[in-house]
Amino acid sequence: MNKNLIIAILIIVIVGIAAFMVFSHPGTTGNKVNTQMNMLSAASLQNGDQIEFQLKDDKGNLLSGQMVEIQFSDGAGNNETFKVVTDTNGKGYLVLEDESAGSHDFTATYAGNGNYSGSTLKETITITEGDSDSDAGDSYNSSTANSDTPSNSSSNSTDSNSTDNTLNYDKESGLYYDSNGIVQGGQCDGMSIDDIRKNGGDPFKDMD
Repeated sequence: MNKNLIIAILIIVIVGIAAFMVFSHPGTTGNKVNTQMNMLSAASLQNGDQIEFQLKDDKGNLLSGQMVEIQFSDGAGNNETFKVVTDTNGKGYLVLEDESAGSHDFTATYAGNGNYSGSTLKETITITEGDSDSDAGDSYNSSTANSDTPSNSSSNSTDSNSTDNTLNYDKESGLYYDSNGIVQGGQCDGMSIDDIRKNGGDPFKDMD
């Protein structure tokens, strides 16, 4: 058999195998599984409401314990950055507090890791005048972003033995903690304020 014909056949076989591998694994990028984020909350909200989104892989599996960075801008040069960690249902939350009425750009970015590729969610949120009647603090959990003021200062942490509802404010981290040094509310709920201080006020220092 002609040598050039053999080489041509081998090339066709190799290309065919490569194409089969690509099309039979459409949900992967390299060795990583693709991810996506979906907005769960309404496009029109008020202060006191919370923005809610969910992180999944392309097979629909919920991704918990993943850090997501949020950029929140009102289009007038006022930009805010938050870090949230998804809960056991793959959900992340951002409680709206003291935001101006109007359109705001919301961008959630998941950087990915060794197993999952990154993904980005971009939405326009319209904040209307007034405060919501709903108590977003009731939905506060380990995924909710840090806030300068507590949404529910009398909430009890399941990880705390505190019997005192008086909270102290830590200026460096912007967190509130009880008499036992346990953070109350926000995504750091139940963490030790002393441990956070050791990280220079950044509870996610070891996760960056």
